[in-house]
Amino acid sequence: MYLVSKSSNETEVANKKVQVYKDVDVYKDIAKNEETIKNNDEKIEKENKLEETKEDEATINEKEGIKITALGEIMMGGSNYAVGSYSLAFKEIASYMQNSDYVVSTLSTCITSVKDLSDTKTKYVVNESIVNAFSALKIKGINIATDHMLDFSKNIFSNTVNVLRKNSIDVIGLDSDIAYAENNGIRVAFIGVNNVIIGNMKNYTDVGISVYDMGKIKNSIKEARKNADVVIVMPHYGKENEHQVTDVMRWFSRELVNAGADMVLGSHALGVYPIEEYKGKVIIYSLGYLIHDTNNEQGKISGIFDFNINAKGVIEKIEVTPTYILNKNMVKLYKDINVNKNKAFLNEINKDNYTMYTTKIENDKLVMNLK
Repeated sequence: MYLVSKSSNETEVANKKVQVYKDVDVYKDIAKNEETIKNNDEKIEKENKLEETKEDEATINEKEGIKITALGEIMMGGSNYAVGSYSLAFKEIASYMQNSDYVVSTLSTCITSVKDLSDTKTKYVVNESIVNAFSALKIKGINIATDHMLDFSKNIFSNTVNVLRKNSIDVIGLDSDIAYAENNGIRVAFIGVNNVIIGNMKNYTDVGISVYDMGKIKNSIKEARKNADVVIVMPHYGKENEHQVTDVMRWFSRELVNAGADMVLGSHALGVYPIEEYKGKVIIYSLGYLIHDTNNEQGKISGIFDFNINAKGVIEKIEVTPTYILNKNMVKLYKDINVNKNKAFLNEINKDNYTMYTTKIENDKLVMNLK
């Protein structure tokens, strides 16, 4: 019995030893797995930090550059607006400009010192309270090289220029005059030129409005290139009541690029056209009308055009957020008017055949990123 008992004990002890060894092996495996998990966690953490660093660098680069926002043509006045209420027309889109470093637009409305403009004959003229609207939109530059700038007397034109300057708004489109926007050491030049003449061209040149003269324009672009990282030319051209890119518009825009322009932002023609890439540069033939009393449905559509220019002076991102003119006196986001029509419009202007940019439609806007 003793021997058997001893043998049984030895067997039990042996089994326990085996169990211990097995447990040790399991612990080793667990330790090994824990080490692997730890290494993996450290690896993931490291990768996350790298991604965060990339995001931080991207944010820094964006902050180190400059964000330009271009708005469509402003043509307002007369009986459509109560005195002093111009800024109400833009109350629903004003917040979209708050992160921009420089907002630019085109003006086809004169500014008078007369306060009472209830007379409907004074259709495209506003009083000086228009500056409240410009301020709400954060507008810092306005192109006045347009056809309707001489609808009234030279004194009213002079008042328009003086009011803009008095309110620290850069005047674009005067002969041989270049406006500059600067942020974080990146400079952007703006040149305006009018190619739509009502009456005698001399009337425009007499007050200093820049009109088509390719030699002068090329000289201005050459001068701007010396002092800026990016050169933007804003031609006023095309046929106001037609929605098409004419041969003249296409030739003129491409000549501007050939002369050294990085971007062309057109005005005067109805609506917004597909964005064209020419020799790696961007041409937007028409920004449309931000505000206008048009009855043309296509003419009621414009957009908020954002251009992110990086620290190297390269236009790396373009975003287009469509807008719509409601009741001739209110600008709203097009998506708030009709989501489906907004999407159809974005598809229309997205040609999706760019060599430099990848495009997508997201968050109800067109987004173009430099490859």
